[in-house]
Amino acid sequence: MVGVAVHAMAQLVPAMRLIPASIHNLLPKSLFSGMLQADKLQNPNPYRRIIGKLLYLTNTRPDITFVVQLLSQFVQEPIVHHQQVVQHVLHYIKANLVHGLFFNSESKVHIKVFSDSDWASSPDTRCSIIM
Repeated sequence: MVGVAVHAMAQLVPAMRLIPASIHNLLPKSLFSGMLQADKLQNPNPYRRIIGKLLYLTNTRPDITFVVQLLSQFVQEPIVHHQQVVQHVLHYIKANLVHGLFFNSESKVHIKVFSDSDWASSPDTRCSIIM
C-alpha cells in the first residue's frame, strides 16, 4: 500500500506545483456557501482528472474522503466554486504530506472495512452518488 500512496501523491504533484503549503483546515468555511453559483467551468476535464486522482488517494488518506466524495458528485457539470474547493484541498494535502495510512508491504495485517453511507440527507442531491 505504500507504493499506492507514493504513486497517488506523485500524480498530484504537477497540480500542486504552485500551491503554497500553509493551510491546516481541510473544509473551507465557504465550501457550501458557493454551491449555488452558476458559473460553469469552461473546460471541466482538468477538474475531472484531479477528482479521479483524489478519489484514488482517499485509499490512504481518510482525512480527505468526505470532501473529495462531495466534490465527486459534481464531475458532470462542475462550477468555478468546485474548482476553488479542489484547490483548497490540494493546499491542505501539500501542507499535510505526512498524514495518512502507511502499510509495510511485508506486514501480516489484513484489514477489512465496511462503510454504510447515507446520502439521503445530502442537501444538494438528496440521493446517493450511485443511481
